[in-house]
Amino acid sequence: MPKLSAFHKDENIVIDFEIGESVKTILDKTTLRVRSACRGLGACGVCKIKIISGNVDNHSLAESLNLTEEEMKDNIRLACQVFPKDDLKVEVINRAAKSQWKSSTFANRNTIYKELCSDTHELKIKEPLGVAVDLGTTNISIVLFSLKSGQILAERLIGNPQSKYGDDVITRLVASMESKERAIELQEMIIEIISQGLMDISRREVVSLKSIVKVDIVGNTTMLSLLSNKNQDKLLDPKTWDKYVDVLVEDDSKWKREWGVNENCKITQIKPVAGFIGSDLLAGIISTGLFNEKKPSLLVDFGTNSEIALWTGKEMIVSSAAGGPAFEGAGFKFGMPAISGAIYSAKYTNKNKWKFKILENSKIAGICGSGLIDIIANLLDRGILTKKGNFNLKEQKWAVPIDELQMSISKQDIDIIQRAKAAIVTGISILCKEAGIKMDSLNKVYIGGAFGLYLNIDNAKKIGLIPNIKNSKIKIIGNSALNGTIDIMKYYEAKEDVNKISKNIKVVNMSKKSSFDLIYLENLYLQPVQELENE
Repeated sequence: MPKLSAFHKDENIVIDFEIGESVKTILDKTTLRVRSACRGLGACGVCKIKIISGNVDNHSLAESLNLTEEEMKDNIRLACQVFPKDDLKVEVINRAAKSQWKSSTFANRNTIYKELCSDTHELKIKEPLGVAVDLGTTNISIVLFSLKSGQILAERLIGNPQSKYGDDVITRLVASMESKERAIELQEMIIEIISQGLMDISRREVVSLKSIVKVDIVGNTTMLSLLSNKNQDKLLDPKTWDKYVDVLVEDDSKWKREWGVNENCKITQIKPVAGFIGSDLLAGIISTGLFNEKKPSLLVDFGTNSEIALWTGKEMIVSSAAGGPAFEGAGFKFGMPAISGAIYSAKYTNKNKWKFKILENSKIAGICGSGLIDIIANLLDRGILTKKGNFNLKEQKWAVPIDELQMSISKQDIDIIQRAKAAIVTGISILCKEAGIKMDSLNKVYIGGAFGLYLNIDNAKKIGLIPNIKNSKIKIIGNSALNGTIDIMKYYEAKEDVNKISKNIKVVNMSKKSSFDLIYLENLYLQPVQELENE
């Protein structure tokens, strides 16, 4: 892939890009963003850069109107008007203020729905806007779009600030039960971070928050409970894990005030299915059109609380698997989320050296989940690691160095991955057994979540993370929850479908399955998934 090199004073970045993206769009994915006041239309003339090297097209009409002759002679361009086809080096002239929020393309928009929903247009706002929010345990994502055209206007991503009280949902639920003050603090963290995200979009994309007339929120049931500060105690009771728990807020007037949206804005928390089956999974089912498949198909939404949906062709069966934050790079000595500096792909060469791919081509800062999967699979291939997860050589009893910076992967790191992947595959196996379906008969397997975006399918199958089926049947879909939320907001048909699905869904509580422990132990091995015999 071609690379964009950019610098501003002492800051330098290098990032791969897809041909067809503007320099502004590419920079928006990094920490070195350029100022803009017209949503990339070329009307404001603010997003100035200087071409240092590389070939680009001639100045556009918008640039001719907004740049002086001297600027054009000096290779000054507007970042939104430059669409590089090869490697390019630029200097950022007008740099945007730094922000914790990161712009990110969350997934391809391939909706199965056709007609736009227009119920909010009657408010007589020139351009009514909608906001979709995905409350993840590790990350929070926001998308702003036009309710008239459906066009995506802005996308933002940030780490969940509640992580200071634990990486997993159970720890946070326990923290919220310690005192009323702690529960309110956890609630306020989310309200405030969403407010900051909307303000970041307002400043950088030059939109009025008063034009936001609709906000839909999805998330796992715990995140929705912590947001509403409601029924956290019920989610700690295993008896409720396969039952609906009311975690929806009754009065959202405070949210409207703090977020600065239109006073008539309709805020909707999409109802979760059960204790640990959230509305994020429902949205993912909508996004993939899983329920329209004619043959058995599977959706796995990887996250701290991974959720699984199996469509038999006639029935939707769902469950969750507590894999923990391993897939987000947490819990490892050198682990980190899939952000700038993370090793997301690794290969052990014949010269006994590691070849890495690093997000944004930055200096190596750590290893994210997909990178760890690659490293483990490569160690298996070279015989350095056994399928039990043990190192094969005495001198490698505790850790294996993986780069010149003395980073390493330890037995403890491998154990974390083994436990996480065993929980996922055990959930898949039990659902398939429940439905009388063999995994090799699955027509499609959808892989959702940020973790899946960089996943090497062959390596994932090799260690037993996903079903051992043909690669052509496996589809990486990114943030399916956010995509589905947008569909639910925009399309009447999607709203109807989510209501039908939520009423006709079978929840399987893994904690009540006597076979879980035995199957889990089998799936700890680092090997392709073994098929269970159906009874």
